[in-house]
Amino acid sequence: MGSISQPQGPLPPGTEACQGCGEVRLTRIRMSLPDGRAATFVSCPACEITNWFALDGDGTPLTRGEVTGTG
Repeated sequence: MGSISQPQGPLPPGTEACQGCGEVRLTRIRMSLPDGRAATFVSCPACEITNWFALDGDGTPLTRGEVTGTG
């Protein structure tokens, strides 16, 4: 998973470190949301927190509804 967990280019706001424990070695996967926006899924191997962040966002995690397209 080296190519998935290695950042490519600048990191979106909120994805630099785990918001739970501060770990910086995170798994980051860029994907498209149902509404077409680009987002990054972040998973922390240390504390197992996961979040989604919009690439053009302010660093606030997206809600479950924003990610699934139901809210």
